[in-house]
Amino acid sequence: MGLENGKVFDSVLQEQEIQLHQGETSIVFYTDGFTEAMNERAEEFGEQRLVESVNRHGDVTAEGMIQAVCEDIKSLRVRPAA
Repeated sequence: MGLENGKVFDSVLQEQEIQLHQGETSIVFYTDGFTEAMNERAEEFGEQRLVESVNRHGDVTAEGMIQAVCEDIKSLRVRPAA
């Protein structure tokens, strides 16, 4: 993402194909809006919660994954103070 074809591109990246089976997730692209989402106590969702969310919802479609992760982010934002 964000790289142009050329010497750097060719020397750094290696093209590869992999076979995915149902239930496998290979790559998840995300925006920092996911990891930097905060609740009222200024706690960020963070990368660890994102990884946990993706692992927890790994058996759904890509669209289902997006919806599930968004719901997990929303649940952090409305979590009551302890």
